[in-house]
Amino acid sequence: MKIGDRVRMLSGTEEGVITKILQHGQVEIEIEDGFSIPVMAAEVVLINKQEEKYFGKKSPIVEVEEKKPLLPPTKKVKKSTVGEGIYLAFTDFNDKLLNVYLINNFSYSMLVTVSEQLENGHEKHLFSEQIDKNNAPRVHRLSREEFNDWKPLIIRAIFFKEGNFEPKQTLFFQMGFNNTFFRIKRTAPVLERESYLFRVEGREIQPGLPVEKPQVIDVGSLRERIIENSSKVSPYKTEAPPSEIDLHIEELSPDHYDVMTNEAIITMQLEHFEIYLDKALAANMESIIFIHGIGIGKLRHEIHRRLSQHPHVKYYQDAYKDKFGYGATKAVFK
Repeated sequence: MKIGDRVRMLSGTEEGVITKILQHGQVEIEIEDGFSIPVMAAEVVLINKQEEKYFGKKSPIVEVEEKKPLLPPTKKVKKSTVGEGIYLAFTDFNDKLLNVYLINNFSYSMLVTVSEQLENGHEKHLFSEQIDKNNAPRVHRLSREEFNDWKPLIIRAIFFKEGNFEPKQTLFFQMGFNNTFFRIKRTAPVLERESYLFRVEGREIQPGLPVEKPQVIDVGSLRERIIENSSKVSPYKTEAPPSEIDLHIEELSPDHYDVMTNEAIITMQLEHFEIYLDKALAANMESIIFIHGIGIGKLRHEIHRRLSQHPHVKYYQDAYKDKFGYGATKAVFK
């Protein structure tokens, strides 16, 4: 038996899905009404094998299935097309509850802890376990009716393989929730079920852990050094960026944008905005255009706010309305 097998109790009529392999010959089964119970493996039987005993052939379900999903889908769904990685999948348990699965669609095993962030800065433990590749245990269950009270989830993970392996950076990930959470469903890998799916990325790293950050040029100090050393060396030159910078997330992260949270998307967009703004100033460009799109206007508003407070920006305006509408902003420097 393995995780995902559908079984029936020998001592009763209950059916369920194996969600965890326990010690001492036990397995954990999630039964129809949502409860998880530990039972001896010897006290359950695989439903398909039992059917073979009576019918003398494989059940029709087994014959047509190309790959048995971890949990039996309630309806036919498209096969997942997302790439390798770690994911959080929020799947419908019923019309009121969502099951939360942590999916390891990665070539490494991982030691994981999952907790909720409390208001006092403490955390509430939810789950801790080793998750091998191509596994997706349930780590939490949430109520739709209590959405406004959902606490941010915190995930920590250490990656490893048997024997010699290339070490991976320790993961620290925090996920909050807003009103766009229920925007779209996708097929979750491993589970092969429709879910609200989010890629787990270590964009927020615990203090003390090394992290590579985009290089940001300090324009003020750079100009001071140029003036100070102008009589000694030739003027400092830096490569000018393109005159138009596309901040659409499809351009910045073409492989992962469809499973990034809204918070992660706007963070990446603003990081690139700051980087290219500083590069344009360092290269003594007269102006630069940022293509941000229209959307709900959050990115446009934040870019305008930052430009209005920047000491080296003379003014900003909507760029080429006939070409971009209100989806681009031109910054002109002093």
